[in-house]
Amino acid sequence: MEELGIKPGPKHYSCMVSLLSKAGLLEEAKDFISKSPFCDDYLESWRTLLSCITKENSQIGIQAAKRILSIDAEDSAANVLLTNLYAATGRWDGVVDIRRKLRGFSSLKDPGLSWIEVMKNIHVFSSGDQLHSDVDEVKAELHID
Repeated sequence: MEELGIKPGPKHYSCMVSLLSKAGLLEEAKDFISKSPFCDDYLESWRTLLSCITKENSQIGIQAAKRILSIDAEDSAANVLLTNLYAATGRWDGVVDIRRKLRGFSSLKDPGLSWIEVMKNIHVFSSGDQLHSDVDEVKAELHID
């Protein structure tokens, strides 16, 4: 990023923590947070949540997840981890509430995207994309009916 003149900020670090957590890389997320030059409430809450998950301290983990969600209610990784904590402690009403809430978020699952470079032009396709201007040519090249 710095090669492109972009100085990483707290939001960049938050995104990385969320991505690592979504991928199930909890230890890597904790290490990433510990190396962060930032110390905001969001990252500190993630640090607490991840520590609680790996040490199985559900009550503090639930509080940390709720703090994260008070900052970013649509953070799908935090919602999933909170659901898991509720399930682990038998709080099925909490599991149901979160799943209902997640159904209302349009950003729950981002569509899969593919990028391809053809003759120095970048083309982006989303999963199941039938609207791209070159969809017929792509299907023909890939031998897809």
